[in-house]
Amino acid sequence: MPRLSRFMQRLTRGPHSAHTWEWVSNFHAPASDADWPNWQVDQLQASLICDGFHLPLDLVRVVYGVKGIGRCILVTDAVHVANLPPGRYSLVGREIELLPSGQVVTADRQSMAGSALSMNRAVTVFEKFAGVPLGDALQAATANPGRLLHHDGVCTDLAPASQPT
Repeated sequence: MPRLSRFMQRLTRGPHSAHTWEWVSNFHAPASDADWPNWQVDQLQASLICDGFHLPLDLVRVVYGVKGIGRCILVTDAVHVANLPPGRYSLVGREIELLPSGQVVTADRQSMAGSALSMNRAVTVFEKFAGVPLGDALQAATANPGRLLHHDGVCTDLAPASQPT
């Protein structure tokens, strides 16, 4: 069975979100194995780690253009070094490094090891990379993930000094 057909069968169970890094990792895959056709599937929402390291600006713009604001979800894969000073740390027994740029990498610098991304920074980067208004970026960080998790209305009202609901 073709890969897209298997994928579509899984989607019939309800809305899904795909980590956009998985799509990026297929840039160099043979055309028959690439996940590119999945980008056009309306039921699929795109989870974006907008830290300036995981996804390039142009790709964020393409995903936003294809999926629209209603199907973009901001996520962070922050690890325990977020908000700590740059330096070497341990993550599940593996040495990692938080660089001065904010990127988290393995000690050998061969791969990323999570991020130090806060959600407020993700909103700012998405707003800049996708070229969207702040309200749309906030929707991608609040209402869209709430809807995906069947919690419409969660974190949709923002006011100065208010607590999230």
